[in-house]
Amino acid sequence: MFDIDNFKQINDTWGHKEGDNVIQEISRLLRRVADETGVSGVDAAGFNMTDFEGMCAKEYELHGGDSLQPVPVILNVKSPIGRWGGEEFMVLLQDSSLKTAIDFADRVRVAFNDITFEKAGRRSVSAGVIELRKGESADAAIVRVDKALYRAKKNGKNCVVVSEGENDG
Repeated sequence: MFDIDNFKQINDTWGHKEGDNVIQEISRLLRRVADETGVSGVDAAGFNMTDFEGMCAKEYELHGGDSLQPVPVILNVKSPIGRWGGEEFMVLLQDSSLKTAIDFADRVRVAFNDITFEKAGRRSVSAGVIELRKGESADAAIVRVDKALYRAKKNGKNCVVVSEGENDG
């Protein structure tokens, strides 16, 4: 799970149009890194992908009434990337090791740091990473990854935190 750091500040300082630009850019970046690394959606044995399908947030709209070009908002086997909330994105990786997921998240984080936005300048993103457990419900997995993301924010942002322990959720 990815979350754009200090996103409210972007909207409050430079307006929702700049915030929309940042959201569109991370969406493009996530798709590009997924394409470059060859990751695909999750459909692992013992994990019910249908629990996740359709759980993403609705399309984001500009406050001026203009609709944005929609970003992927539905997680499914064909599209492992989905918009989870206002500035949160979820990526589900199939047949990937925990190390691959960590490397993917860090690659996105570093690449996002290199982008310079017209008004907002350089920004950062935090990520929480988990490995799905056999038989784990979508709700339990989401709680664990959300806790990992929260720890990334608490640890100063612009980092990737992994949730591996049995007591994480």
